[in-house]
Amino acid sequence: MSDGVPIWPLTGLNSDPLGQINQEPMSIPDLAPGCTTQNAVQPGNLQYIKPTCFIIPVASANSGINPQTQCDQSLVLANPGLNPNTCGNLLGHLQRNSIIGPGLINVDLSITKDTHIKKISENFDVQFRAEFFNVLNRTNFSPPSDNLLVLDPGPGTVDGFGALDQPTQVPMREIQFALKLVW
Repeated sequence: MSDGVPIWPLTGLNSDPLGQINQEPMSIPDLAPGCTTQNAVQPGNLQYIKPTCFIIPVASANSGINPQTQCDQSLVLANPGLNPNTCGNLLGHLQRNSIIGPGLINVDLSITKDTHIKKISENFDVQFRAEFFNVLNRTNFSPPSDNLLVLDPGPGTVDGFGALDQPTQVPMREIQFALKLVW
């Protein structure tokens, strides 16, 4: 048994919001009002992360950013429905790896029976073995890995964001039998 791996959703708005000449997507979203990282996850659902819990960062009095002079207004001009204080060049407050992916529960079982047969030889043994892999037949989903860009420049969410897109971490139940002769 193990917890899931940490996940960090990012936005696809600006790959270098702080002007660090970095090619990696590092634009961090804000959590929407009323959402926490705990209720942003939907266990038991293929849409594992709620897209509505993430928004484009908005400048406020607490951020110390003046929206008129320090925000990249091209995002707001291209999307008139956005809040005028929206900053495409402002990092959001979503903490790194604050969302945990699906966990893993896997139980394997092995049963053996050794039988010594003196009629054939003094050292002759027969061993029967039954092995069960993922005996509970639990579906262990892999965390979303290809769909972690939550927002596109046009203020909606990206299709498929947060969906479980990989196969399962372990195969479904497998059973194998073996008979071993030792002499």
